[in-house]
Amino acid sequence: MTDGAMTDGAMTFSAILIGGPADLPLDNRVRRLSSVVNLLRCEYGAGYECFRFLGERMAFDPSVVVYEWSHRESIAESWQFG
Repeated sequence: MTDGAMTDGAMTFSAILIGGPADLPLDNRVRRLSSVVNLLRCEYGAGYECFRFLGERMAFDPSVVVYEWSHRESIAESWQFG
């Protein structure tokens, strides 16, 4: 995927995470990425909140991509599936 923003000579993207736990802090909902991946895992509490890339970009800035909450994994599950 292209159209990222250039930061210190490297292409970066801003990811916005929507859905999931209502109490997930705002600073966890906005991430800086060096590449766009299909699944982002956000460590939270005793597990990971998992967000899938929707294939969407914000119209005002194509370097901003949107992820939607898909499921939660416990920390014990996560080590098995990498």
